[in-house]
Amino acid sequence: MKKLVIGILAVGVFGLLACATLKVAEEVPPPAPAKKPADIEEIIAREAEMADMAPPPSEVSEEAPPLGTEAKVLKKARAEGALPAARPGRPRTATRPRSPGVKAGAADDNRQFNYYLNYLERFSHLNGLKLDISNRIVFKAVDDEGKSIPNCLLSFKDPKGKTLAERRTYADGRAMFFPSENKKFSAQGINVRATCYQKTIEQVIDPDREKTVELKFPGKREDYKNVPLDIAFLLDTTGSMGDEIARLKQTIEVIHFQISQLSSAPDVRFGMVLYRDRGDEYVTKVIPFISEMEDFKAELAKVRAGGGGDTPEDLQSGLQDALNKLDWRRRGIRLLFTVADAPPHLDYGQQYTYLDAMKEGASRAIKFVSIGASGLPNNGEYVFRQLAQYTMGIFVFLTYGETGEAEGGGGTVAVSHHTGSNWQAENLDTIVVRMVKTELSYLTDQPVTEGEDYFETTPSEDADRDMVLNDLFSQAVKQLLDYSIVRIEERTPTVLMPVSVKEEGLKAASELLEDRLAIVMFKSPQFQMLERENIQQLLSEMSLQLTDLFDEQKTIEVGRMAGAKLAVISKLYQGKKKLELFLKLVRIETGEIISVTLAKIDDRLVK
Repeated sequence: MKKLVIGILAVGVFGLLACATLKVAEEVPPPAPAKKPADIEEIIAREAEMADMAPPPSEVSEEAPPLGTEAKVLKKARAEGALPAARPGRPRTATRPRSPGVKAGAADDNRQFNYYLNYLERFSHLNGLKLDISNRIVFKAVDDEGKSIPNCLLSFKDPKGKTLAERRTYADGRAMFFPSENKKFSAQGINVRATCYQKTIEQVIDPDREKTVELKFPGKREDYKNVPLDIAFLLDTTGSMGDEIARLKQTIEVIHFQISQLSSAPDVRFGMVLYRDRGDEYVTKVIPFISEMEDFKAELAKVRAGGGGDTPEDLQSGLQDALNKLDWRRRGIRLLFTVADAPPHLDYGQQYTYLDAMKEGASRAIKFVSIGASGLPNNGEYVFRQLAQYTMGIFVFLTYGETGEAEGGGGTVAVSHHTGSNWQAENLDTIVVRMVKTELSYLTDQPVTEGEDYFETTPSEDADRDMVLNDLFSQAVKQLLDYSIVRIEERTPTVLMPVSVKEEGLKAASELLEDRLAIVMFKSPQFQMLERENIQQLLSEMSLQLTDLFDEQKTIEVGRMAGAKLAVISKLYQGKKKLELFLKLVRIETGEIISVTLAKIDDRLVK
């Protein structure tokens, strides 16, 4: 948890707008499924959790303690047939590998999409292949119960029936299409033909309007047991990676162990593609997918660094072999982790480029995770983020004590990353394993619990209220802009709606917070704020109450009448410890919520 002089919880809207669930104060939880007796169910969950956290045998006492109460309950239930026998699982290794403590940060450029678009514009001068992804449509395939359907084929056709592009949905049911990347894609009336489990639905979309589309299929999705999970590592093994190879080998071993021991028991295979450059001992070396942990460890132990010379390496050949010489399974989950410290050669005249690789990855639902190692320069970051964003992966960068952005290359150990402040340093293996668990959770109904990503502190008694609230809303507005699912141009006409409240006692606080929020928004170059007096007059004419103002449809009516393109709507609650102000940025033309944020405010700041 980061510490600031304010309290603010950042909520990524990308998952929400792709039909994921956002929990707010008024959310009513779905009815719980039928369960076994609570005490036994809790013990099962705890047993699985402890199995994943078990210490290595060397740390366990040789003398086994007597069965505790929970163990006796579990044993009795299994003996009586109330529960299945304990899952035998895979045999554990003799020693549990320890994390080497490689620190890294991560950025999801699809969550902070507007921030990423600004980054692409800011660094457009860098040596990289250009692809316009500014217009993005997110599709999500779900069944009757709202569960995601993976590996659905989406075909995009023009009005004449010609196929323009194909995608397959990832584990969370999502796939992305970018009408802006090709002029042929920008024609109105693109037909989307989606096929899942031999069922097909068709829909015509307007690429200039719709940004999120749900594709609902009748019936229930396939039940997944032992989800097929293919994980491949694409490793730069040139000489400059020598210092990193040993630590990365340890990290990969830890990742392999933790994933192999997950209670969801995925059918996991690991593979590798090693790459260097032309003139080296090899350009690429392919290690096929392996199921046995010891066999994979043996292959990993053989990896050595060598060769190289100039800064760029032949990443494009590595990507081509990773996608076409590894036998990826068509069911389940497919992840490709690229680990390198250099950009690709773009001067070889290769027919297959990294743009072809990421398009192929998206068409086969292979998710790319780009990991930048020490010294990765700016143009390497540019390419790595393109690869990850297009295939719905993440950009990971090794860190060396910095807390903000960093410039790589030039003989420094720093990894170039211009991702703002929306990250914190963690162990690299933690980031990777959490991502794998999240992917599995979509198909195993085992949700991944993540802590809230927020900034919080309590202002001192002598703190300047206006300054603290200004900092608070500066962060809130920044989150709304960074995490927008569409590009927000400068001077976009925007209306700030009065803060919605239900409790009469919060009305004075809502007016104060609205004033402070308005001051910050007037200073933002992205917003051309419309006069609040005119908005109040419209609200009066429409007979709208403060409790109505959190309704997107009513906001759209007001926004259209005022000539706005965007609206900020908010609702104030009394939380358990602090006031909570939930803000939404709404696109007037379509009524879509394009970003959200939740600010937590100390009560003393509004008195």
